[in-house]
Amino acid sequence: MDKLIECSECAGFMKSSAGACPHCGARASGRRRAALLLGLAGCASLGLTMMACYGIPPCEPGSAGCYTPPDSGADTGNNPDGGGVG
Repeated sequence: MDKLIECSECAGFMKSSAGACPHCGARASGRRRAALLLGLAGCASLGLTMMACYGIPPCEPGSAGCYTPPDSGADTGNNPDGGGVG
């Protein structure tokens, strides 16, 4: 059920989902859209903060987009003298 809000122009009541006031025809304010965008921005920033603290969620090896870091001790073949350090 839609909540009733007050029109900013004529102080009449209208549904929160209405695009215009049925009494005076004034366009509904953009407060609802702004609140939605702020909510989405807040959720996105929370998600990025959580990933920065805990890392990305694990994925199945071999699935699309799954990154497997190379072994730090393995020879990658980039060293011409056999791969030994030192």
